[in-house]
Amino acid sequence: MGFVKYYNNFASSFESNAYKSKNQLKMKKITFLLLCIIPLLGVVTAQTAEELLERAAMVGNPLGIEPENLFTAEEQALIHEHFNSEIPENTLDKLAIGDVYAVQLSGSCTPRGFCKFTLDNPSGLSLINPTNTNFYAGDQDESGNLYGVAVEGFIDEVFTFVKIDRSTGVETVISTLDFFPTGLSWNNANSTMYVLGSYVNESSLFTIDLETGETTLIGQTPGALGIWLAIDQSGNAYMADVGTDNLYSVNLETGVRTLIGSIGVDIVFAQDADFDPETGILYTVGYHGGGVNRLYSVNTTTGIYTSLGNVNNDCAQIGLVNIYGQSTVGVSENALQGFTFYPNPSTSGILNLQSVKNIQSVTICNLLGQQIIESIINGTNSQLDISVLNTGVYILKVESNGETGTYKLIKN
Repeated sequence: MGFVKYYNNFASSFESNAYKSKNQLKMKKITFLLLCIIPLLGVVTAQTAEELLERAAMVGNPLGIEPENLFTAEEQALIHEHFNSEIPENTLDKLAIGDVYAVQLSGSCTPRGFCKFTLDNPSGLSLINPTNTNFYAGDQDESGNLYGVAVEGFIDEVFTFVKIDRSTGVETVISTLDFFPTGLSWNNANSTMYVLGSYVNESSLFTIDLETGETTLIGQTPGALGIWLAIDQSGNAYMADVGTDNLYSVNLETGVRTLIGSIGVDIVFAQDADFDPETGILYTVGYHGGGVNRLYSVNTTTGIYTSLGNVNNDCAQIGLVNIYGQSTVGVSENALQGFTFYPNPSTSGILNLQSVKNIQSVTICNLLGQQIIESIINGTNSQLDISVLNTGVYILKVESNGETGTYKLIKN
């Protein structure tokens, strides 16, 4: 990436356990604060965009919010010019249409608060509700309820798990956490919320109870600075490392990460990512410093970020990203007595249907209501070929003995 991020070298001098007492962390943060003040006093004079990006990697907590006034207006313009010339913009015609709920963290850009934009128009950021809550990550459960994790303060930090009303932006604190949260993601495969905690030189993976906020440690990964966590419809988890600029897969049973590859760009400070459940594409709003960000699609096979345009005209640091639409609303099921189907989730191309009553027909639709498969059965037992379906969530409609049943079908 042109330089090895200072933070990794700096953090390696600390103990590897990321979850020490508040007093132990204070001295580290005071040192970070002094590093943050140095460029503001003019001790560091950057002449190139690369040097400015190196400054962003050196100061403050790289997992948190960019310090205000880190760059002058002239320096911000230089960073903008660098990214506009070095990162080509791709067309947006292949993007899914859906609402993205986000939290704008940067105090120098407006609007600051709980916002919304669409995947096909990322530059149009609209404010739903102003907030000073520093949400670092968020996701929704299978019913569409939105949750976030926030970090308040610098020396004496308070970490919270919060429920957010997406229509109003109203926040309800569920619990406080005892670790620095950087990622939050719902796993549709087992109906569980996972939270990623990172600090100093270690990332840890937890499950979290949506009612109480109680967390259960799964495992820790030394040498990692996970900045976001995202889980696809099949239960595959991914994490971006802000220290190494690499993409990793994450084992949800152990918390252990496996390298996929370099993301191809330098990222700094808080940011988030989410899968579009309709297309299965992973999106992130990558932050680079000085207000510069990009909406990226992420190749989960190679790790590479592909630029899809800026958010809020390159004046945003987004700390929560949640893709929402008809494709993410929970399926309302209406079960038929005596009817079953398996396997679900389906890992093969064959779906088995069984019923005590005659099944007239079966229809499979995507979550936008578009019909994909229709089959006339006229029997009590049958098999349906669903190999043409992409990975994702679908609606299974069953007509049996004059009644209609609807079910959520997951194709892995």
